[in-house]
Amino acid sequence: MATSQSNGAERKQQWAAGWGVLLGFVVGAFIYLPVTLFAESHLHVPIPDPGEPIADVDRSYWILWGVSIFGLALPGLLASIVPRTRKAAIGYLITVLVVGGLLAAWVIGFNLGPPAW
Repeated sequence: MATSQSNGAERKQQWAAGWGVLLGFVVGAFIYLPVTLFAESHLHVPIPDPGEPIADVDRSYWILWGVSIFGLALPGLLASIVPRTRKAAIGYLITVLVVGGLLAAWVIGFNLGPPAW
């Protein structure tokens, strides 16, 4: 009888990271980009001109992208403190940072334009 209860607990533990990965993908793909672009327009952050050297891009542009991803990673950081939610939190953190980082690189690449070789 005890083994069936422990098997159920193991199954819950097994899927815990999966829920974090799923939530991290949804947040990274569907919340990060719209929130950042909304904040960019409402805070009047200057968007760089295509072909502008990276050194000339306003710091507030870079800070906004960093603060946005940190804000979305913060729930995962806080949830990773609690042992019961640690697996889901780590799955969330890894996924939201990877998906958000790829989307940020994609949008920033469009804003900066192709590299001037």
